[in-house]
Amino acid sequence: MGRELEPQLLHEAHDGLPAGRIDAKRGLRDRARVRFDEVLRRYPDTTWDLSIARVYLSAGDVSNGVARLQHAIVVDRTCGRYVSETPAFAPYRTNPLVAAALTQR
Repeated sequence: MGRELEPQLLHEAHDGLPAGRIDAKRGLRDRARVRFDEVLRRYPDTTWDLSIARVYLSAGDVSNGVARLQHAIVVDRTCGRYVSETPAFAPYRTNPLVAAALTQR
């Protein structure tokens, strides 16, 4: 799961993730999506997909959270197992849409 990030790229990705998190928590879904899409464009990696999925889910944006989970699972099937076993995703696994995404692995 993932490649090693170049230092500059890591910095840029980390800039977009917190800003997108703030936007998502404020309900600014379009702004959050633009920021997250930029992170993923610069560094397409399932690690970012899972982080972004968790942000969306914690903000109550289940449809975008599930979309990121599904993408991660399609790219790397082990992501489904990770989400199924990691305590950070435990609060969301009972959601029917999340549970359905996890059965697709």
